[in-house]
Amino acid sequence: MYRGKRVKPATIHKKTLWLMVSLALLLTVTVGGTIAFLIQETGELENEFQLEEIATKVVIENDEVSIQNTSDTRAAYIRAKVIANWVKEENGVPVAIYGSAPKAGEDYSFTLFGPESAWEEYEGTFYYCQPVQANASTAVLLSGLTVHTEAPEEGYTLAVEVLAQAIQADGTDSKDNKPIARAWGVDIANGTVSAANNE
Repeated sequence: MYRGKRVKPATIHKKTLWLMVSLALLLTVTVGGTIAFLIQETGELENEFQLEEIATKVVIENDEVSIQNTSDTRAAYIRAKVIANWVKEENGVPVAIYGSAPKAGEDYSFTLFGPESAWEEYEGTFYYCQPVQANASTAVLLSGLTVHTEAPEEGYTLAVEVLAQAIQADGTDSKDNKPIARAWGVDIANGTVSAANNE
């Protein structure tokens, strides 16, 4: 009976085996040590984002009202509303508003900006049609407030408030819309205000 050739199984020499085990241990120690080093040496990182605050301040000087951009670095567009009410106060704090508002031109009057001013009225809101630089003010919005009639009820006086807002003048979003168009729905170009054409 023929049994064929006998093939001797391959053997790994002890030196080769020890060399492979040593290399595996060396790689394990090296990789582990590197990871440990990175974990120990890399501290916790904090992202610090500081948002630019763009705000306004209503300035009254010599019976003239203008609005200041109180931002430290950014130019802004400014808009304002003028609201009049008969108000009752106690100890300098408003406690009641009369049911019907006073009428402009009848109960009170003031002088609005002139035709050469950058102010423009659009849908009941006054827009300053030029960017106002940081810490600068608009031209005069109104002046010379005069009350023509008595309050409708004892204890009430006329209160005229100027409410102002500002938004950064520069920048656009990914669709090329200006901040003023996105936030206020208007566009200012060539010294006039109009409805924005947002995409």
